[in-house]
Amino acid sequence: MKIKKLSFGKLALLIFFAITIPVAIQNIVYFVQAETRIRTELVGKIEDSMDDKAKKITSSLNNALALAVLYRKDERLYRYMDQRYESAYDFLVLYQDELLDMFRDKAFYSYRVAGMKLYTTNDTIMPSVYIQSLPDADFKALDDEPTYLNMQNIMSGQDVYLRICETQKSRSQASEGLNVSILCALDYYDQYRTFENYIKLSLDLESFKQILRESNLLENMYIADDAGRILVAGRESKQLKPGLFTNDKVRIDGYPVMRQKLEGYPLYLYGVYDDNVISQGFTSSRRIQLAVTLISVIITLTIIYCGVFSVKRHVFALVDQSQLIQLELEKETNKAKLLALQSQVNPHFMFNALESIRLKAMIKGEKETATMIKHMAKMFRHMINWEDNLIPLREEMTILEDFLCLQKYRFEDEFTYELTVEENAWNCLIPRMLLQPLVENASIHGMEASSSERWIHFHAMVQEGFLVAVVEDSGGGISPQKLQELRDTLYGDGRDTKGCVGLANVYRRLKLYYGDNFSFDIDSEEGTRTTVTVRIPEVR
Repeated sequence: MKIKKLSFGKLALLIFFAITIPVAIQNIVYFVQAETRIRTELVGKIEDSMDDKAKKITSSLNNALALAVLYRKDERLYRYMDQRYESAYDFLVLYQDELLDMFRDKAFYSYRVAGMKLYTTNDTIMPSVYIQSLPDADFKALDDEPTYLNMQNIMSGQDVYLRICETQKSRSQASEGLNVSILCALDYYDQYRTFENYIKLSLDLESFKQILRESNLLENMYIADDAGRILVAGRESKQLKPGLFTNDKVRIDGYPVMRQKLEGYPLYLYGVYDDNVISQGFTSSRRIQLAVTLISVIITLTIIYCGVFSVKRHVFALVDQSQLIQLELEKETNKAKLLALQSQVNPHFMFNALESIRLKAMIKGEKETATMIKHMAKMFRHMINWEDNLIPLREEMTILEDFLCLQKYRFEDEFTYELTVEENAWNCLIPRMLLQPLVENASIHGMEASSSERWIHFHAMVQEGFLVAVVEDSGGGISPQKLQELRDTLYGDGRDTKGCVGLANVYRRLKLYYGDNFSFDIDSEEGTRTTVTVRIPEVR
């Protein structure tokens, strides 16, 4: 009795590991692959989001630059700024009547510009909201008294700059005391050079912040200059400080950072994302899966135990312990042999068998039979190889040639065929096994229905961006009623495909590949011919 319990314990242990180990391996592989795939997809979506934000920000900067260039080429502004005024009153009249209207005639918000200001060395011009005197020391400083200044030319050969300036204001947040502007010299017209004049368009940083906040895939997004100074942050953060981003810093508190250059400007877009969200989600899923697996194993062992316990008394009463062990051993051995034999059955066996028959036929001098077997083997190999769904027409033509050679062998001199492919159509990509069912249908329903001359013509060409393939046979044709039923079957819901499985399969695949951007036409004259024309987009 003790031996029986020990045998059952071993059996239960074997079943436990036989169930648990494969399930565990399968779950580990699945979760690793799924996590890697999802992580890759997430990073791809984040990169797309970064590209989208970079394009929007660059477009906004370009709009502001266009406004600055527009003012720079306004000759009225040069006339007003380059003349000397007899009194402050003279300038004030001109300022109220003309200059003020010119400053206000542009909707700054549509250019993402917060405001504008002119700087001049003309001491007869009275300072105002829009006009300030230009300091003699350094025009870059203007009237800001900067503690940080980064000014770089953004238009080759012209005095147009992107100016980043931080003043002495308190800096409890990244954007306080910070001004980002486009500064350009008013030097477009050579005849107005009496004074030195500049125009500054201050960018609306809040509008750029709104662009950064549109994304929900990233923890936060930033715009910084090429020195790593943060200019705009999508969300307020305690991490914001000067020099947060440097060339060798790729993570913030463990979070990875993406960086993208804003084309045409000394600015960079940074995106911070949490790559642990996926891992945390999968950790929870793994725990649930592990619990389900353990419960399933326990239930399985319980059922096995109950079943074995109910029958073991009858088994041990009829069979000796040694005979039972021998019987189980033979059963497991036969099962292993059967599994080994089944695992060896694959398509290569069919190809090897056909090759053996072909060699035997060659030895016996039956060259024609050997040739037909070769064509058949090539067809089978082509039919099971679905590694590439789209293949060149040139490759598909080889299977047509093999199939028609077999038909030629079948009908002998009563059958002819012609394959014509125009030069520009050879390399067009088509769905694999698209044409063979059409030719096969013409052979079966056309050739067998004809008792006189039998022929099949195939013609492929490129017309107006489409690949056109035509299959025509000299069979018995189709009656108008049958032809209409066939068209209704193909173009309708496609449920009743009895008698036209091959054509229905081709039509469904074309529908899946190309949507409505294809045509599939059947034309027939009863007792004469049938023509099938397929028109698909030209893809190379």
